[in-house]
Amino acid sequence: IYLVACLIDYFSTAATYVEDRTGVKFGENILSFRAIFNDVRNSVDRVHYATKLKERVCENIEKYVHKDEQLPILL
Repeated sequence: IYLVACLIDYFSTAATYVEDRTGVKFGENILSFRAIFNDVRNSVDRVHYATKLKERVCENIEKYVHKDEQLPILL
């Protein structure tokens, strides 16, 4: 969601794009907010399912997952 929000903010505030209620325009090109969401969603899905991301994280889990000593208290 954060990445989608950043992209929409970028396109909505960039001087070269004109925002309308369904997306942004750049000359004759139209980029809908739905298309932005779908592109990000498909890209994230591809990274998580079609690559070795999970395998690489698990191989070096200490680098990516930091244990919080207070987590058992929360749970």
